[in-house]
Amino acid sequence: MSTHRLTLQTPSPPVSVAFLPIILSPSSPKSDKTELTDILSTLSLTNVVSIYSVHTYLPSSAQKGKREALSTKLLWAGRVGDGLWPRQTILRNVDGGLWVGVLSSDEKGCDCIVEGKLKETAAGWEWALGNVIRRESKRGRIVEDVVIGGDATGAGSVVLQDESGALFECESIFQFRPVFFICFKKYIDAIKSKTFTPMDTSFPTFSPIATRVFALSLPTPLFIAFSSSTLYAASRSSLSATSLKLTTSCSSYTIAGYHLIYTTTSPAHESHYILLSSIHSSLTSRIAESEAPKPIAIPESAIEKRRVERGSRIVTVVPSTMNLVLQMPRGNLETVNPRALVLGKVAEDVKR
Repeated sequence: MSTHRLTLQTPSPPVSVAFLPIILSPSSPKSDKTELTDILSTLSLTNVVSIYSVHTYLPSSAQKGKREALSTKLLWAGRVGDGLWPRQTILRNVDGGLWVGVLSSDEKGCDCIVEGKLKETAAGWEWALGNVIRRESKRGRIVEDVVIGGDATGAGSVVLQDESGALFECESIFQFRPVFFICFKKYIDAIKSKTFTPMDTSFPTFSPIATRVFALSLPTPLFIAFSSSTLYAASRSSLSATSLKLTTSCSSYTIAGYHLIYTTTSPAHESHYILLSSIHSSLTSRIAESEAPKPIAIPESAIEKRRVERGSRIVTVVPSTMNLVLQMPRGNLETVNPRALVLGKVAEDVKR
């Protein structure tokens, strides 16, 4: 059995790491051939952002011996914001490059997001500084985005979750200009500072892990949050600001193949599979004015379940091969083919 180790060129452990899977990049400037590469971003305590290309796929037969799996290449590194205390970095695909967001605390401890864009040119990767977005909150967290099916309508905004679980949104203008060896404090005055607008949905408590989901099957984005073994769902078009509590015994979750997949520890050790459209329908179901308000719930028939080993946690999902990879308490990995993923793949192939 062969093992592969991912090595990064960082002098100290990063404060935050962001991962952007599978983007196409030219294998060489003089060739039209492309190769699959993932993008990794690290953030250090000194506000240095480093962007790497990560070859997470095994080389083809023609490339065997030329490089190893999990080989990394440093694309760009630079300081993003002086006088700020960094906490989180986020990566996104945008037209013509990569969007990079860094959440920090300013001198007053308030949340501050610095956004910029990396663009690949013939001379290499160039950094352009965009907005500086502030909010009078502390210990907030950027909500990460997941795009399924290539539809990211509305993804040009940044969503911040404050310490109470409330969500705030700010549009990203993506009006960038090159910055070369310029002091951040001097440049910050020339940028129009954007503000956050409260959203009409929130979570009952702060959730360290939160995701905004864009999918072709969803008319509006869906929000998923995980806090202290409780899994929540919310939508902007719900009739009230209350969120849907999916389970109180969640140990891990992921989003893939138009499904929300999560594992539970009680009353049984199971993996659960719910269509994102079913969650969205439950949140946006209209209640007649003459009826008394009913608690939001997902029909039991819409939830598929499968027994898993005690203490199993989700590592990743590969929808194209219908594989769910689980890590056992002993550390070994096991792959299963859940019925929900198999039927989803069959339905997708039939439509083609």
